[in-house]
Amino acid sequence: MQRQFPSQEIENTIVRLIDSRILDDNRTALSYARRSATIKLRGKKRTQQELQARGIDPDVANQAIAVIFDELRESEVLERAIAKRLHAPLKDRIEFRRLHRFLVGQGFPSEAVSKALTSRAESNVSFVEE
Repeated sequence: MQRQFPSQEIENTIVRLIDSRILDDNRTALSYARRSATIKLRGKKRTQQELQARGIDPDVANQAIAVIFDELRESEVLERAIAKRLHAPLKDRIEFRRLHRFLVGQGFPSEAVSKALTSRAESNVSFVEE
């Protein structure tokens, strides 16, 4: 059973929620971007995609991401994401590719991921295709 509300009452409620900042896309985007970077350890690209999937305007999403990643630096978030997944130096290409694919899927730039992972390889291992 669904209750019906007059459209004017619905509009008044929405206006009241916006005025009290309970409904606020800017605040929501900032909060989500902060959580995405600090807790979920995701990069800019993935955070952008998720904000847009949640209906946040692309400009609002970009602004929130700029604020959060200005505070944190994406390279620091990437290093934390690697440390969470990698507990010893990389030993082979299979492990490198698996972790590379995962981190790119988390929204980090491929080149930055490659550079960061290469620096964590065992000294006698090369990940350059022969």
